[in-house]
Amino acid sequence: MNDTLSYFQTPPQMRPQHYHKLTFSMMYFYQERYLLPLSHDEVVHGKATILQKMHGDYEEKFPQARALYCYMMAHPGKKLNFMGNEIGQFREWDESREQDWNLLRYPKHDELFRFIRDLNHLYLSHSALWQEDDREQGFRWLDCHQEERCIYAMERRSEKERLVFVFNFSNQTQDGYQLPVEGCTGLRPILSTEWEEYGGGVERDESFLSDPGYHENWSQTPWPCVASERWMKEQNLSLGDEIPVNCEMLSGAVPVKIVGSFNPAGGEDNLYLPLSYWCLPPWDTEDQRESVPPSGSFPSACFTLDSAYHLEAFREYLAQEGYNQPGSNGSNRVTVVLNDHIFNQTVQALNRYITLGQILFPVLFILMGVLGFVVSWLMVNGRRMEFAIMRGMGAPKKLVFGSFFLEQVGLCLMGSLVSGLVVSVWSGQPMVWLAIAVFVLCYLAGCALAVRTVGKTNIFALLTQGD
Repeated sequence: MNDTLSYFQTPPQMRPQHYHKLTFSMMYFYQERYLLPLSHDEVVHGKATILQKMHGDYEEKFPQARALYCYMMAHPGKKLNFMGNEIGQFREWDESREQDWNLLRYPKHDELFRFIRDLNHLYLSHSALWQEDDREQGFRWLDCHQEERCIYAMERRSEKERLVFVFNFSNQTQDGYQLPVEGCTGLRPILSTEWEEYGGGVERDESFLSDPGYHENWSQTPWPCVASERWMKEQNLSLGDEIPVNCEMLSGAVPVKIVGSFNPAGGEDNLYLPLSYWCLPPWDTEDQRESVPPSGSFPSACFTLDSAYHLEAFREYLAQEGYNQPGSNGSNRVTVVLNDHIFNQTVQALNRYITLGQILFPVLFILMGVLGFVVSWLMVNGRRMEFAIMRGMGAPKKLVFGSFFLEQVGLCLMGSLVSGLVVSVWSGQPMVWLAIAVFVLCYLAGCALAVRTVGKTNIFALLTQGD
């Protein structure tokens, strides 16, 4: 904050010497979670208000203040702006008085107020400004080495969008400035501190700005493609790899990047190249020109859907445009890449549960078998005295132990059938019967072993022990 305010107090012609005061904060930003405050402590005790701190006369202070607030909103970190700053007060804050609302009758102050209002709405409506505040993937410098021009360019990102901010903190127009943005065919302005409605001298224009040099060098930009998993395995390739592919229409090889894969239904392994991928789907465009492919494109298309909720709208679009089903003879080639973050997380979680189930499933079967064996063993051994009494009364050995075994078989089958029927109806899982079958087999095996073991025991020892 101190470096930022000091920078804006510096005359524009001297700012090249202090250029990196505004870049230094990102060198340590990710060590903590920061708040960006323009608090009451900055507008009391003779420190002057935010507007007064800006360099220049009355007319020059307002564009400086708009640039400061825009830079503050673009910078990662949560925001705090103290009361009165939004209307451009010159009087320091006083807890015994209300704010100087009468300033809104003056055009400059009213324009600053409307600018900050729209800037706040912009912040709330674009997740790129707050979703990844404390992560490195949410911010990057596009250009922070324009010391003589005092130009700064940064990009903010979220799962759904990318925002580019370009700041000119000098007092000169910068004609001929070029800013390369990776993977971008053009930009649509959404806010400018120099629009007339905010006190600037530029008419508001939100039309799409395409890059005239992009399509001249488009063959050097890797095209996304969807490849057969079988072919990728044969070629030892994985998702994200870039490879050259021969293209007859261009009389040479073009670079492609594998962004998706599929299991081929037939014997052919295809490589789908969505050559018109730079076109936006109609439901994401505000300007019709953004959905029109450049001349010379191929009869194919790729749509990257950020959410599965867009699938229904996508089907309606295909029907309206007369597309056939993808893969049908005579149809235009359509590739859909679903990039739903929540969906991907769900799939990963399901894969973890499936892996865990594959480990636990045989373990549960083994436990069922051990349980059946132990239960039958304990039940038979608990009736050893009955065996001894029946044998002492003259009953044949085979009859005694056969009757006990058949008794256990009947009880086990009856209980298993009833419990299996109840559990299968309740859960709807046929695998229940397999678990019950394992339990029954192990139970009968334990029962037979216990009966055989008891049969070998000396009858007089049993009777003596019982007496």
